[in-house]
Amino acid sequence: MAIAPDTNLKAVEIPPHLDTRLGEILYDEGTLSEQDFKRIQAAQNEKGECFSDVALRLGLITELEVRRALAVQCELAANLSNNKIFSSALSMVHRPKSARAEAIRSLRSELMSRCFARNHQILMVTEVRHDDGANVLAADLACAFSQLGRRTLLIDANLRTPQQQGMFKMEGQRGLVDFLKGYCNPQDLLHSIPGFYHLSVIFAGKPPVNPQELLSLTTLRYLFDSVQKAFDTAIVVAPPLADCADAQVVASRTHGCILSARRNITPTADVELAAELLSTTRTELLGVVLDG
Repeated sequence: MAIAPDTNLKAVEIPPHLDTRLGEILYDEGTLSEQDFKRIQAAQNEKGECFSDVALRLGLITELEVRRALAVQCELAANLSNNKIFSSALSMVHRPKSARAEAIRSLRSELMSRCFARNHQILMVTEVRHDDGANVLAADLACAFSQLGRRTLLIDANLRTPQQQGMFKMEGQRGLVDFLKGYCNPQDLLHSIPGFYHLSVIFAGKPPVNPQELLSLTTLRYLFDSVQKAFDTAIVVAPPLADCADAQVVASRTHGCILSARRNITPTADVELAAELLSTTRTELLGVVLDG
């Protein structure tokens, strides 16, 4: 049975070490004292703000020092190229200097100005047909946004053929299905990603027999509402548009959509079909990303 609307659904909390990793860098280099660190954490617990926001508000660090610490985090993430816990398909991990990684960063900048600048925090990434690149694109984008110091959440809403657990090689985890069925709270679903200290992932979970019905529950809206209070950016992966109506259901809860397509492979008619299907939802088709 789904969680009732009046269930105590607190805003999704970021695991403390994800946010305080920035503080650890500032502490290690001598910018923050141990007393400063504890003072910031106490203020975090009281108001639920992110570490850097509290430190800036208290006047304990400058924006320049934040940017420098973020750059260190980027370097740490870039050194994960030999880390076997990530799929080899992820360019932001294994090939951070490649042309594709640069293209992901360009797309990130475009989305920052076109979507997230308008306080649109939830972006859906989908495809028309299976294996048109949506899953890899969403994971790479989530990594890229987190490297800016933005509190980023990646949600796998493809309840039929989920792939994000494979991207981050975390099998057997609780997922979105468990929350929609009322088995757990959102906080129980968050998984931290080593090296990407501002990135959390909610996996899909075990594929259910009734995915569209679960996604249609108002419970998903409550989850997305709480996500907006706790994260700066949320990227939701949806199933292929031509396979089922799941993506349209998810789209009705999001602020914008990116369509992934294969260069010289995905027919123009498929892109037109996607635009037609999305026109019946509240989301805006922001553009088509050609991969390959």
